[in-house]
Order: sequence, then C-alpha cells, then structure tokens
Amino acid sequence: MRQSSKRVLAWTIIPWSVVACGLLFPQRTAALLIPYNFASLVEKSKYIVTGEVVNIRAYWAPFHGVGQVIHSDVTLRIARVLKGAGAEVREEKELTIQILGGQVGEARQICLESAEYELGEKVLVFVREYNGKLWNTGWLQGKFKLTFDSSTVRGGLTLPITRDLPLSTVENLVHYYLQPSRRGGSE
Repeated sequence: MRQSSKRVLAWTIIPWSVVACGLLFPQRTAALLIPYNFASLVEKSKYIVTGEVVNIRAYWAPFHGVGQVIHSDVTLRIARVLKGAGAEVREEKELTIQILGGQVGEARQICLESAEYELGEKVLVFVREYNGKLWNTGWLQGKFKLTFDSSTVRGGLTLPITRDLPLSTVENLVHYYLQPSRRGGSE
C-alpha cells in the first residue's frame, strides 16, 4: 500500500472510530445523537419537504477540529413543501443538504449518525440551517424514505416516525405541531 493510501485510510478510519465507540459503549451514545420526538423534529426544522435525490457531490472539507473529512452535498428536487415555503423553497425548485460522509476517489467515509442518500431516492426530509448550510435536523433522524409513488413514509424503530404512515397523515401531523397553541403561543 502506498504511503498516501495509508494516510487516506488512516484519516478515513481514525476520526470515525470516535463515533464507533458510541456503539461499543452505549452509555455514551446519547451524547453523540440526541433523540428527537416528532414534535421536536418539526419545531427545530426550518424546512420540511419531500423530493427526489437528483445529485450527490462528495468533497473534502474541514470539520470542527477533526481535520479534513468527506462531506456530501445532496440535491433534492422538491415535490412538496410541508414547512418553510417561500421564494427559495417551493415545489419544483432544488434544495441542497450537506451531510458527513461519502466517497472521493478511492477514499470513503461513513458517519453513523448522518443520513445516507441514493440517486433517484424519494425522501421526506426535515432540515435546519447550520453555519450557512442546510443539514438534516437530528442527523439521521431527519430523513425518511418514501415509497416509489411517494404516498407512504417509511418509519424506523429508532426514528421519530416509528412505523410506515401515509404521507397525508405525516403532513397533517406537521400542520398540527405548527399551530401556535402547540408551540406555547409563539409567533
């Protein structure tokens, strides 16, 4: 193995070994990923949209003192806006979400807390702004797969939506939690 390949491999494995420790020592997992319920996910998100993944671009960038890590920009073509509609976020427009992990050349990094996306995948996403970029709210908790016809949200046992639900039901729940009376009368 070439020296540069060893260096890339080391930088790929070592920073993420910290994340893997959270899996080996469950008492520390809560410090890595704060669990959100559905109401918190709605409240903390700037935008909630459905769409199709039309592009994924991976690149190296610094991340919070860890050094250079792989980030990916995931571009969605918006199909439906459940929260945050406006001039920049509306149907048929595109929205780009930044995630940790991806592949650049032969180097691949995986962040266990970060959502994973596939080209052509239909999704429901909850996103927030952080350092001028959009990220999934609650890391992997802010991304849900949709069925091929986009009628059903695929839940997961460890996600804020724990079982498959019709998208119309999820949309009604979002609107319910957006009511000022549900947010302590703010707005």
